[in-house]
Amino acid sequence: MSVKLFFWNVWGLNEPAKHGPFISWLNIYRPLFGAILESHVKKPSLNPILSSLCPGWCFTSNHTSDPDGRILLIWRDSLKVQILAQSNQCITCKIVFPNQAPIIYSAIYASNLSADRVDLWAELIQLQSYLDLENCCWVLGGDFNQILWPSEHSNGHLNTPDSLMYQLQDCLLQLGVFDLRFIGPAHTWTNSQPSNPISKKLDPCQPLYCRNFS
Repeated sequence: MSVKLFFWNVWGLNEPAKHGPFISWLNIYRPLFGAILESHVKKPSLNPILSSLCPGWCFTSNHTSDPDGRILLIWRDSLKVQILAQSNQCITCKIVFPNQAPIIYSAIYASNLSADRVDLWAELIQLQSYLDLENCCWVLGGDFNQILWPSEHSNGHLNTPDSLMYQLQDCLLQLGVFDLRFIGPAHTWTNSQPSNPISKKLDPCQPLYCRNFS
């Protein structure tokens, strides 16, 4: 299967300075479907902004679950998309491609509060059961706000997983998904504090987990 999907934490899409690079990226890579995370676009501005940036595309958001609408989905009209579930941290949908098998796609923007992330892990496990996803092609990705392994943290003294890592590991184990090979910088997030620099593999668009994908 050759399908172009993306997860992109844009850190705000209201600023006109970001519109040009976004449009250029879409024109160069020509994805079919994607998730825009942390757009900061309020619901009244959603249609004007997206209609200008990607005319002819279809889109939806999780504004009904989160006033900030932290997850936006966009897709070309050649696809058929059915929203299966949404919350303030996740949108799950079924994507039907022309002449190809459908996939289940979960776009995730996890809370920076560990207690909220526990709810998200439980939500994903419940989705698998409720939607009967055991044998489906399922792609999960976005900003999990949680590392899986100590090696994904810049602190060289962090050698063993902590309870928060174990929680995510257990969730992914129950879901039966695997981590796709990542090409790029080892760490994708920084605290931007030169006096006490910390970096982690959190985002954008990583990690990406799949199951039954060929």
